[in-house]
Amino acid sequence: MVNPMIQTSLMERMSIDPEKVSDDIVGFLQREVKENNKSGILLGLSGGIDSTVLATLATKAVGHSKVYALYLSGWNSQKKFLRYAQGTADRLKINFEARGIGQSIKEHGIREPLLMKLVMFSRTLNKLLVYSSRLLFSVFLKDSPYALSLKVGKLGKKGRTIHDIVVAVVESGFNIPHICRRKILEAYALEKNLLMVGAANKSESLSGWFVKDGVDDIPVEPLLGLYKNQIRQLARFLDIPMEIIDETPSPDMLRGFTDELVMGFPYEKLDKVFYVLEYGLDKQIALGEGISLNEFEAIKNLKRFSVWKRQNGHRFPSF
Repeated sequence: MVNPMIQTSLMERMSIDPEKVSDDIVGFLQREVKENNKSGILLGLSGGIDSTVLATLATKAVGHSKVYALYLSGWNSQKKFLRYAQGTADRLKINFEARGIGQSIKEHGIREPLLMKLVMFSRTLNKLLVYSSRLLFSVFLKDSPYALSLKVGKLGKKGRTIHDIVVAVVESGFNIPHICRRKILEAYALEKNLLMVGAANKSESLSGWFVKDGVDDIPVEPLLGLYKNQIRQLARFLDIPMEIIDETPSPDMLRGFTDELVMGFPYEKLDKVFYVLEYGLDKQIALGEGISLNEFEAIKNLKRFSVWKRQNGHRFPSF
């Protein structure tokens, strides 16, 4: 990586040597498989850039015949992501299976939230819902809905306040499906003696954009040392299809819902602020690159509010 003290832009400072990073992750995966006496590697292949990069590196590490990928669709998963996942599996010639998680969710006593039924049809309506709720929350609660979900998620309170409603929606609509996905992967990995790996990155981890004990909170997370923009650098080096690289990051829950829309910030701004915080740089550097003071403090708070989510240990290569 570039020396953080060099007077260049933050994005230039986050530039990586993709060949070396690729080799480091491949070596890490090979050691994990060998040291844990596993027969291969298992991952959830969502069709997004992170899991596609991970599948590619896993194939380089152990060969296509020893890589297993499951696409686990939820209530409102979009068909294009299954197409991306299937295309990746075909290109890499890895073992692939698509499954629904509906039965697993029902076993938890969870039914599809009414909100998700109401907003599954209109991308524009969903975006309007996010923007309007963000405005209302900022006026009356002095927080964004996402920041509030991080704060009240830690408290785990139950009741009928607006805080509790947020927790209930997040729990049934987002958390439980991701926990179910992890349980399906765990059972599959146990059955075939596979090393289960997750595709979380550093930007998601520091902003709390993952479910604790879910599919992105797995003990082995080979990409966890990389920011989102560094994943994109690695994807281009690995010749990942541009339609996947250019796809807007999304939890694939509701039409129009994207990572950046829900969190309230583009990944570029998240990466810049987190990088400044990681290296103890003067925040004026970030403020000089298109980030306002309010945005800097809000992103910093996402990191602070989500500390409770990062209590589980993870193994990943350091860059």
